[in-house]
Amino acid sequence: MLILSMDTSGDICSVGVSDGPRELTTFAFRHDRHLSERLPGIVEFVLRDRGITLADIEAFATGLGPGSFTGVRVGVTFTKTLAYASRRPLIGVSSLDALAEGVVALPGLGVAAVAPTRHVEVVAAYYQAGQGTPVAAPAVVRNDTVLAQARAALGLAPDAALLVIGEAADAVERDSEISATTGALFRTAAVSASVIGRIAAGRIARGEFDDVYTLTPLYVTPTPVG
Repeated sequence: MLILSMDTSGDICSVGVSDGPRELTTFAFRHDRHLSERLPGIVEFVLRDRGITLADIEAFATGLGPGSFTGVRVGVTFTKTLAYASRRPLIGVSSLDALAEGVVALPGLGVAAVAPTRHVEVVAAYYQAGQGTPVAAPAVVRNDTVLAQARAALGLAPDAALLVIGEAADAVERDSEISATTGALFRTAAVSASVIGRIAAGRIARGEFDDVYTLTPLYVTPTPVG
């Protein structure tokens, strides 16, 4: 099954095509605040590069955020429009789940997936090793408390292995006390459309689809700064 997937939640966006869980192509780009103008052309380029058209696509998948309010809204709306117009299945995937997906399989490793909001805060979700869904809903957290909150949520010892991953990983590392970073690893990474497609393929195989009318982005409102 050919799946067209995209994620527009961060500064680096991506569009990809997969055949079931197998990635065929992924194109990453910076939106440069012109996402709504650029996205249709990039999708056309990615499809043409693979020698296929929208008519060949059998399902659509999109990252739901959290992330840039405008970016997420543009990507989700565009994907919903494509799915509606073609009457193809639609799957929405948490962008934080996609960040964690490639690393939660590592044994004994806790994961904190983080997306930027403001300079001193991130949106964070915490994952047990081997689990693709977070232990609680994503929440806005101060950068300097992410490590402590992640370890508490996951039941990890103060020096246990914990990976912080996402576009805001460097901000968490910068603002954390040095003593708190023992056992912590930091990986700055953007969400990949290929991972969105892989997660979507698994849900399609289980018969799990989203409603094009009711699917909404995962907006998380930052805490007001006084």
